Amino acid sequence: MLIIYLLLPESPAWCASRDKEAKAKKSMRLIYRGVEEYDVDAQYQVLVQTIAHEKQVAQENKQEKWHSIFRGVNGVSDPIDNIVK
Repeated sequence: MLIIYLLLPESPAWCASRDKEAKAKKSMRLIYRGVEEYDVDAQYQVLVQTIAHEKQVAQENKQEKWHSIFRGVNGVSDPIDNIVK
């Protein structure tokens, strides 16, 4: 696991969500090397806009925390309901 951690770059999305623009673009260049006419700046802007939109939707739905993915529609955890269905 340590070897994989050392060899794999951080994801561009993770870097962009933490305002590490240079690192995100470096990862994108590495991932998309060899792709003709790939515009790193344009794709980075799309990534930043996507992250901002996801944060806005999460705030509107009051689901900003990581554990909100386990909540059902009514805000109550319903894993047993999913198994029974």
